[in-house]
Amino acid sequence: MKKIRIFLLLVVAVLLLCACAADTGTDRDSTAGDDLRCTVTILCDTLYASPASCDEALYAILPEGGVLLPETAYTASPGQTVFEVLTEVCRENKIHLEHSTSPVYSNSYIEGIGNIYEFDGGPLSGWMYAVNDTYPSFSASAYRVEDGDRIVFRYTLALGDDIGGDYSAQIENAAPAS
Repeated sequence: MKKIRIFLLLVVAVLLLCACAADTGTDRDSTAGDDLRCTVTILCDTLYASPASCDEALYAILPEGGVLLPETAYTASPGQTVFEVLTEVCRENKIHLEHSTSPVYSNSYIEGIGNIYEFDGGPLSGWMYAVNDTYPSFSASAYRVEDGDRIVFRYTLALGDDIGGDYSAQIENAAPAS
């Protein structure tokens, strides 16, 4: 009789443990409210507006108006970076993305989007990003997305001077006074 009680207690204990360990989905439901809504836009309008700045073959593949991706809603996870959002948005929209990653500095550098690469528009050209109309002075892989962010990746022909990024002024302002 004692062995039967112990056996029944073990069975009940196992059933309780299994029930407690089962995935009820409540964790996913509670974190759904933590998702961050943002928008992403990818533009090469400066290159499109300046056909003389690139070769004819490249100009032929540019989308009308230089819009690779119109403003698109995206739901990001807490802690997700602008670079991670770009990677997922490009994958979801079948837009070619090429980047290099530096493990030493823990950042990623965007080399090309939509087959448009750095230096395709001249020696000062490449991709920059803005969040809420501000061009940060650090990598997109270090910028954490916040709810309501408007993210724009835009091709520059002049180190950002032509798109409001003014990278050269950032460098001058960061240089120590002599």
